[in-house]
Amino acid sequence: MSILKIDVDDIERLNDIQLTQLLKYLLNLEAHSSGIMQSSISVALNINTGDGGEDGRIKWEEGPKYTDFLPSRFIQFQCKATDMGPSSCANEVVGSDEHIKPMVHSALEDGATYVLFVNKTLNQQQIKKRIDAIREKYFICGDCKY
Repeated sequence: MSILKIDVDDIERLNDIQLTQLLKYLLNLEAHSSGIMQSSISVALNINTGDGGEDGRIKWEEGPKYTDFLPSRFIQFQCKATDMGPSSCANEVVGSDEHIKPMVHSALEDGATYVLFVNKTLNQQQIKKRIDAIREKYFICGDCKY
């Protein structure tokens, strides 16, 4: 075993701050390798402050339309270092008033891709259930057209 080797167990042990730091690090690496300006990245490492549904984002105008790891030019991230089932994922994007959180709504209106960045291993079936639950929540909340 190498000291520099990282496996699934290492990722699953990350706490909320470490997961957010990992997001920032990965976004910086992907931006650098794809010719995207570092100033396109915003990741708040103060995770205890209300964020309206956004822990980080990358948004760029010039350069590639997407990269190997970034599916669009505008991606908003919410980091969660807890075990979240489909209903928890759906509830993550709405506030207590059952409306989409302001930062999520604003980003989606601007064409963003929304990503829950988690530290749990999920298979495709589990991922699909969470995506379906989030989409269903959008339709139930009534103020989303996605």
